[in-house]
Amino acid sequence: EPIAALDEACRLLGVRGRVLPSTIEPVVLKAEAAGGPVTGQVAVSGTDRIQRVSLVPADPPAPPEALAALAEADQIVLGPGSLFTSVLAAVAVPQILEGLNRASAQRVYVCNLRPQENETAGFDVAMHVAALLDHGVTVDRVVCDSAGIGIGSLQLPVVDLALARPNGRAHDPARLAQTLSDLLG
Repeated sequence: EPIAALDEACRLLGVRGRVLPSTIEPVVLKAEAAGGPVTGQVAVSGTDRIQRVSLVPADPPAPPEALAALAEADQIVLGPGSLFTSVLAAVAVPQILEGLNRASAQRVYVCNLRPQENETAGFDVAMHVAALLDHGVTVDRVVCDSAGIGIGSLQLPVVDLALARPNGRAHDPARLAQTLSDLLG
């Protein structure tokens, strides 16, 4: 049982909260890109000009625990992470996307600190949000650090703060946690 294994791993590591998968069924990530279809997460991550990602099979079941967590959440955080191979791959499960968009929780997209080679080369924050919308994902707010990525033109509230660790390679977990907490009021 994968969810029980995740729960045990979290317990052993002292993780607060719960880690839940979008599906426990074996799936393959597929992308439609300007150069044609690409299959497999590694191949997709090395592809540029991605237009859409999906899963094969297209409609794997979502675990009831994940759907319940979405329904009960006060805040749902999408990202940070690879836009197409992490964030959009997780919501490519139709039940997860429906649960996300039906949730009464505040939906926050945390943009990566900078464009990712190949996958989002040349993207600004607005292009990230446009890709979310193209995949049916709606968010209420966007959190970013414009020191490494331009914002572009957005119609959503944007929280732009210095969120990077001193080396600039990853988000500072304490700053990001405080920012997300502040958004809840």
